[in-house]
Amino acid sequence: MMNQRLLSKCYEECFQYYEVVCFKTYPYEYQIILLKLAFFHKVNKELLVQVFGYSEKESLRILHELSEAFGALIFCGEDEYQIEDFLRLFLQKRQTAYLGVGEMNSLYSAAFDYYCEKGEWLEAIKYADLNGDKQGMVKCLHAACENNVLYAGYSEMEAYMRSIPQSYISNDPVLYYAYAYMEALCGNKEGAEYYEQQIEKYLKELSEETEEYRKFKLIYGLMQIGLPYKSAEELENQLKLLETQTDPPKYKLSISGGLPSVLHGGRDFCIYMKRDQESVHEICKRLSFVLQENYDGFEETGLGEIAYEKGDFQTAVTWLSKGAGKAVKGGETAFAANMMLVKIMYHRNQPEQAVHIIKSLDKTLEQMNNTYSRKNLDAFNIYMNMQMGQVEPVKDWVEHRAPSEYDYFDALDRYCYQVKIYAYIMLDKMESALLILHRILEYSREYNRIYDEFHMRILEMIIGYRHGDTAWPSKLKELLAETESYGMVRIYADNGSLIYPILKQYEEMNKNRNRQVDSEYYIKILEQTKKEALLYPNFLVQTKELEKLSEQETDVLRLLCLGMRNAEIAGKLYLSENTVKYHLKKVYQKLQVSSRSEAIAKARKWELI
Repeated sequence: MMNQRLLSKCYEECFQYYEVVCFKTYPYEYQIILLKLAFFHKVNKELLVQVFGYSEKESLRILHELSEAFGALIFCGEDEYQIEDFLRLFLQKRQTAYLGVGEMNSLYSAAFDYYCEKGEWLEAIKYADLNGDKQGMVKCLHAACENNVLYAGYSEMEAYMRSIPQSYISNDPVLYYAYAYMEALCGNKEGAEYYEQQIEKYLKELSEETEEYRKFKLIYGLMQIGLPYKSAEELENQLKLLETQTDPPKYKLSISGGLPSVLHGGRDFCIYMKRDQESVHEICKRLSFVLQENYDGFEETGLGEIAYEKGDFQTAVTWLSKGAGKAVKGGETAFAANMMLVKIMYHRNQPEQAVHIIKSLDKTLEQMNNTYSRKNLDAFNIYMNMQMGQVEPVKDWVEHRAPSEYDYFDALDRYCYQVKIYAYIMLDKMESALLILHRILEYSREYNRIYDEFHMRILEMIIGYRHGDTAWPSKLKELLAETESYGMVRIYADNGSLIYPILKQYEEMNKNRNRQVDSEYYIKILEQTKKEALLYPNFLVQTKELEKLSEQETDVLRLLCLGMRNAEIAGKLYLSENTVKYHLKKVYQKLQVSSRSEAIAKARKWELI
């Protein structure tokens, strides 16, 4: 990778060149306008009128000139523009030199007021921080709680929240509420519990007859529902209490990320797998009181995910299609429903339809600036690269875009961490895979996440099997007994060719000991895993299963990969053609292939030459 100092120097040289040959050629008026506009992620007529005091006519002229004549603004729909990426970097580097500290601070204040008026609290808090306005930051946090900022929002605000002195949040239950969520999402359960205890302490000091007590008792109840480490029983008890409220709570929750969903980082859904559809409906009905407008499509998506995990694709598609249709476009529930539909399409060998949905989802998420869901979408695409045995995209993702296992554990990146475990298995970096695996396992046990715990234990068993751990059969037996009570099938089957040989060996071992593995549950797992293995035969196939090539066999294979015919190989190695044919036959056997093209493909994939 390029040294950071060298990279900065390259950028600065580019900026100097750009400043002379391009920026300085703009009229001075436009130079100053662009420097000011670089504070804002989107540019429109409203911004120029409200913040900079231009008339509507002047604003339209400026936008037209900057986009058409100078190409400095890029149209992005709905009468909005963005500054071209390189130009934005340049402007941000030059703002202080051109504008001065006083004018910069005035712009921070103007940007803060503008985004507060628009209700874009995550943007507003940035400018309050830049201006050193701690009270303004507190105002944004209050408003975020009251206006249903998503789970990802608390994570995005983490750095700002940590910069606010504790004295600013003292005895303020609304901020305790926000800080508890932020700490929980950072994997700091102890920190979240501290703020929970502060609210409990605050409530004890209030009279139960007061409006303030009722308000903050409600906030405390919502925390018991939304905090990700709370059990399903605690959630249901709090829902029953909240049903006694006359009006829906003012402080809403985004807890579609905190209930049934494998893909986007919320509460475990296993407890619902043991119940009938009617009981699930009753729980979801109670949740509608809390979720309010976020409830649309939530129940259907949850039922679809449960049907999927039980291996019933037909029922899953029916529920998920309903969920995706009812959910708010671009919201957490819509994303979860569509991603489960995409998974089913891949399992049914319908990649074209899957890619179409993925592209549509990515476009919607980009427009909404939903970075967390886009990261999960990117990770899912990498997982499919692994299914198809494509190594290079996986290496690139691990090196440049995957979350680091050495930072603190971010619960919202949990799906990305899981994909990274598979990537490390593919790249034969088992110690790195186990490092992430054990962190997720610890998180799962602490946060009551049954599904994630099972998933990690299955992967741990697979890694142990590959490293000669003789305890793998007993671990698999224990896992099967526990997952059967939930009816889990896809937790095994989705691993396809990674786990199918292990399941078959387990079956043979039991047959040899006159212990038939013929339960309906095991047969269903084996059938679906076999289908997956046949569909994606190159998914993390173990290279150690390939017999080592001799020196002469390697030479023959190397020349074969250069496109040489048998006679040419014979001449190059001073061998007879029959000897070359004999070596090729041995190469095919060891690589478990049946043709020249397959041998070349496998040799390149596993970097055998």
